[in-house]
Amino acid sequence: MKYLFRFLAKSKTAVAGILLLLLLQAYCDLALPDLTSDILNVGLSQGGIEDAVPDTLRTEAAEDLKLFLTEEESTFFDFCYEAEEGTDILKLKKGTERAQLYNSRFEQAG
Repeated sequence: MKYLFRFLAKSKTAVAGILLLLLLQAYCDLALPDLTSDILNVGLSQGGIEDAVPDTLRTEAAEDLKLFLTEEESTFFDFCYEAEEGTDILKLKKGTERAQLYNSRFEQAG
């Protein structure tokens, strides 16, 4: 064993590189099922949309979205989002519950 370590001491950087690559390979092998799950769940099932309630959106996208909302829903939407200063971006207000915004549309339909 002593002779093996003496031999490997001459090529420390190569051994360190090999160990690093082995760790990277193990990480990638373990991450593969999670990535596949995201591809199937988000990519195929949900059409590429992770969440139905976006954190930020452009003002023109919000106006397009409001075309499909009733007057009440549009007012509620305006209450939940605020304009960011100096930009045309709307942000979800702090304290707004995402579930409330998401479910408001479906409670009226059901």
